[in-house]
Amino acid sequence: MQLVHEHIDVWQWRLAMTGSSLLGIAVFLLISRVLLIVDRHIRTFAEEWEFEQSRRVKLRHGSRVYRLTEPLIDELCETRLMKLFGIDRISLAISRGGDPLPWKAKEFISVSMMESLLLFLAIMLFGSGFTSVLICLAAGLLFSAVFLRASLKSVCRKADRRIELIQRRLPFGIDLISLMMRAGAGFRDALATVVSESGRHPFADEFYRVLSDVSHGKTLHEALSDLDQRLRSDDVREMVFAIKKSEELGTPLAEIFSNLADQMRLRKSQWAEAAAGKAQIKIHGPQLIIMVACMLTILAPFIFEGISTYL
Repeated sequence: MQLVHEHIDVWQWRLAMTGSSLLGIAVFLLISRVLLIVDRHIRTFAEEWEFEQSRRVKLRHGSRVYRLTEPLIDELCETRLMKLFGIDRISLAISRGGDPLPWKAKEFISVSMMESLLLFLAIMLFGSGFTSVLICLAAGLLFSAVFLRASLKSVCRKADRRIELIQRRLPFGIDLISLMMRAGAGFRDALATVVSESGRHPFADEFYRVLSDVSHGKTLHEALSDLDQRLRSDDVREMVFAIKKSEELGTPLAEIFSNLADQMRLRKSQWAEAAAGKAQIKIHGPQLIIMVACMLTILAPFIFEGISTYL
């Protein structure tokens, strides 16, 4: 009997040693991988251009998750997982959204994934004391997936809303520029006035950036091309195209903006008609419900009277 116990103790010791060895190997491989990632990140950062280093510094100051997990985010950006999230769509949304942080699409997706991972770990850590591990696992996966989807959807909705605000303000801005240029003002002065009059509107932010680019050495043609690439809006593209053509053909900008203002007024009326049509469609359902409710209110006494007479 004693021999059997000794045999069992030997096997328990061997299993414990095997488990400890495997755990040690796993920790060693994990630490080696992390150190390799950090070393590669440091060497890559040393070889980057000054602009890229400046961009990363802004991201570190603006995002705590990026600052703490930057090497892992760089590795995650190179994985095939990025293809699952629609990089072009997120890139367009970031460009249109006017985020003060200079995100790239893959970096933004990776940071959102890291945030969802942290949410999953928090649910597993704090929820395991109140319920089973399987329930915590399911809840963590569900909430982290919902959080990731909501993060990516929110940046797209914000970009769409911002573009809509810019397009609504554009006719007023072009009209004001046209009036000022007819009065003898230059294009930059007129644009600066429009920016100051627009306050904190997204329209003012974008055209202030145009003025800033010009003041930092870019030509007006380059600054407007950058504006077109950022927003990718048909109305903005039409305005930029008209200004470029006026420079090439020598047409006075005042005349160009006068024509643009007329076109924008017509388009504004078309937008109003389209919005009225959409609103009319949306209120058809409530109108029908109200009509049925009114009919029931009027006919209910007669219906109950007929039922009581029949019974």
